[in-house]
Amino acid sequence: MPKHILVVGDGMAMADTLRRSLSGQRYVVKSVGREDALREATSGLPDLIILDGRSVPDQAVELARRLRPQAGSAPVVAVVPSIDVARDDSGTIYRDQVPAEDDLVALLGEEHTSSEARVLRVGKIALDLDAHSLNVDGEISTLTPKQFRLLSLFMSRPGQVLTRKQLMKEVWDTDYTGDTRTLDVHIHWVREKLGDVPGRPKYLQTVRRVGYRFVDPTEQGGPGAGSSL
Repeated sequence: MPKHILVVGDGMAMADTLRRSLSGQRYVVKSVGREDALREATSGLPDLIILDGRSVPDQAVELARRLRPQAGSAPVVAVVPSIDVARDDSGTIYRDQVPAEDDLVALLGEEHTSSEARVLRVGKIALDLDAHSLNVDGEISTLTPKQFRLLSLFMSRPGQVLTRKQLMKEVWDTDYTGDTRTLDVHIHWVREKLGDVPGRPKYLQTVRRVGYRFVDPTEQGGPGAGSSL
């Protein structure tokens, strides 16, 4: 049986990070807003609850205290900046960053299966999440940290359009979109690693005035409507 992890917070960034970091099919990650947390904790019976309090730490600490009695045996983890929680005796577990897989495995009381490969696959594309290497139909190349972050975002959401604002926020941690030349350059580099032909990319397609999407051309019947920069 897969373990169910409930992520509470605004947006999907933390849930997506956890999905990419967890091995195989042993986990199901669900994301809800803070207003639905109490209901989901009691009705969904998660094995682990993680609160994303990086932007609103005080609210996350208070919600964790309210969640703890409703969570049963499920650990409640609040991810918050370094704040004073020494007096919190609710049983909440605090972290200052998103828990890594080893930490999650320990919280869930499981044994880590280090031999299980952590790979994202879309068609003939395979992204090794540990080695940060890309395999395109047998051709292997390495990626820089930003290239890896970009491609892992796209491959974890195949077919979904990611806006330029989303990408700047999740890869460069900025809300500024006045100048996205850095993004454009990295998209160009990632396309080169994928073997995309300039002007007719098969995998990483431009959605004009919006952003980009990653597709499996074997399911699209061709390069589709995307275009390169």
